[in-house]
Amino acid sequence: MEITAISDREKIKNFLLEEPYLHLYELGNLHEKIFSRSKWFCASENGAIKSAAMLHISENDNDNILFLLENKNTEAAVRLLQGIISNLPDCFYAHVSHDTAAMLNTVYETSSPVIYNKMKITGDILLARSIKYPEFTYRVNKNDFEAINEFLRGINPEAFFTSAMIETGKYFIIRKNSDLIAMAGVHFYSKELKIAAIGNVATAPEYRGKGYAGSVAATLCRDLWKDIKYIGLNVRADNIPAIKAYEKMGFVYYSSHEEIRAKRIK
Repeated sequence: MEITAISDREKIKNFLLEEPYLHLYELGNLHEKIFSRSKWFCASENGAIKSAAMLHISENDNDNILFLLENKNTEAAVRLLQGIISNLPDCFYAHVSHDTAAMLNTVYETSSPVIYNKMKITGDILLARSIKYPEFTYRVNKNDFEAINEFLRGINPEAFFTSAMIETGKYFIIRKNSDLIAMAGVHFYSKELKIAAIGNVATAPEYRGKGYAGSVAATLCRDLWKDIKYIGLNVRADNIPAIKAYEKMGFVYYSSHEEIRAKRIK
């Protein structure tokens, strides 16, 4: 198996699209702004990619990110990590499978893993049941960014949210009177690739447990079905209420990965 750096974005895209539900978020990293600031590596056999890795380098070492990507080929992922581990930065945040996470412990001190489930939805049969508040649900646009951003940061200060996301037109909120109650949108959306990764689903603490998040997320999904084929999301494996809410909408478990912080052992 050959371990090399790779800069052919089209070839990387085709590899990721072999398992679109597995790589919905990583496909978003092929955007020129992110791709130009990242390094990509692959393990190949006879010219075909078997595993890939993306290393995003930040000005702050604590914000470096490593994505170790495989299409259910753990052996290739392990071989790739073995081949690049000596060239990785001293600190980074890693997205890896359980079977490859242990390899980092030979060189790095790692935090306790946070496990995320990837879930997918393949039809809209159950969505209507989850839409409980249609009369209070609104599509938002870029003019609403400041208010939406303030609401989301108040609930999740570390949320990944930019004005470009809201400009997709795929963000919805539930508002009653002057109260912003819940929101749902996309981390990545591409009509060209027909994929969407749902993200930034949030409910004000005092309104939780009443189906607001499920309602606004279901509205979003029904809207996405107009031009999207693959819809998925990441959710913490220990967030049982969220998982149950997504299951009621029709989402099913697809795979898991671990997110850990790594610091090189001196």
